[in-house]
Amino acid sequence: MSQIDFIGKRGRFGALSIILVIASLVLIFTKGVNKSVDFAGGSQITVQFPSAEINTADVRASVSHVDNKAQIVRNQVSTGSSFTVKIKEPEVEEGKEAEASRARRRQLEHAFAELSGEGGTLAAILKKTDVDSMTQALVLENPYGLNDTDEVIQSTYRSTAEKVVAAAATQDSAEAIAQAADAERADQLYSGLELIYPAINRTTADLLNALLIKTNPLQRPLGDSYKDIADQVIKHRATQSDFVTDLSGVLSAVQVKDGEDKAALDSFFNNRFRLGNYNITSNETFSPSIASELLAHAWEAVLLAMAGILIYITIRFTLGYALASILALAHDVTIALGAFSLVGLELSNPVVAAFLTIVGYSLNDTIVVFDRIRDNLHSERKPDVAETLNRSINETLSRTLVTSLTTLLVVIVIYVGANVTLSDFAFPLLIGIIVGTYSSIFVASPCLLVWHNRFKSIVT
Repeated sequence: MSQIDFIGKRGRFGALSIILVIASLVLIFTKGVNKSVDFAGGSQITVQFPSAEINTADVRASVSHVDNKAQIVRNQVSTGSSFTVKIKEPEVEEGKEAEASRARRRQLEHAFAELSGEGGTLAAILKKTDVDSMTQALVLENPYGLNDTDEVIQSTYRSTAEKVVAAAATQDSAEAIAQAADAERADQLYSGLELIYPAINRTTADLLNALLIKTNPLQRPLGDSYKDIADQVIKHRATQSDFVTDLSGVLSAVQVKDGEDKAALDSFFNNRFRLGNYNITSNETFSPSIASELLAHAWEAVLLAMAGILIYITIRFTLGYALASILALAHDVTIALGAFSLVGLELSNPVVAAFLTIVGYSLNDTIVVFDRIRDNLHSERKPDVAETLNRSINETLSRTLVTSLTTLLVVIVIYVGANVTLSDFAFPLLIGIIVGTYSSIFVASPCLLVWHNRFKSIVT
């Protein structure tokens, strides 16, 4: 069994711990912690393009007019390209968070459409649309949210349709067409046109079913479902890695019921659908007020965990053991958070889970040592407490190191080989395992000795 004088070296290791804790606190309070969208507020959108040639610089340039501080992360995908756009702590007028979020989403969609060339695709459909069919589509969709007589609604949207058709003859992007047709309600009109002429690669089975029921190209009985058609479209898209490149392939895959006019359905799809050159695979939005609440709840979880540990160890051991454990845990979490701040990774819900894991892991090591200390103190009539603490640490040293190294190897594999989210989760674990092993030897037991010498004997 090893015989290392850990307790005798407690002064120099105590000084090292104090330096590390102070340095970590300085980092936390000066540099701060990089909070994720769910803790800072804002939007996080993941967009996928069928082309692998689009790069991070392209996406950054396209979204810079939405937020010039937006963070762009390229994701690893087998085909095409995928990016996560993070807009944090946007300036939003109080009470208008939802409205600002919708506007931000529309602006990003416009940027993605322009980047992928999709604005031109929608414009191409508008160029071949006549006034009558567009009027009918606008009346059904009602993008302006009109609540008036049928005559007024029909007249309003016919006027809009005429302006759209006229603008389409001279403009090359759908956004410009909407702006030219109705400058005051351009955003509403553009959003309506996107719904009227949806993208196959972005629609869902439910949305497609709803659109087909509303327009009823196969003249089915009023209210009859088009779920069979919608499911066939989505199933075919899934066989193309969720990005179809040819509308004719979709139409070939769709079968109608006996007696229904397949040509009418094909014509409807050709006139009303575009492929879609990007796909938003996830969209998360958090208002600043909700984000601050989530962050507060996260730290409450850590503090409640420590309070529960204090109560548990006080019951199982004594108050001195409990306070020594809490000091060691606070030491571990502070240093891990300081390291997290230093490298600039994002504090997110998975990372908070990692910090709670650090608390549990460090506590486990400390309790193993404390169990041996208590057993050794009980087995001796007049123990030398410092010597007993040192001997107990040596007796549990091999178990502590083997467990820590085994866990460390697994976490290293996760950190090196996993995606960004798991890597961010694994980094504080890496630091926490190293620091937690250190603190169970060089922090918890020396703190227990200080309690014994200055406050209350731990010998019972």
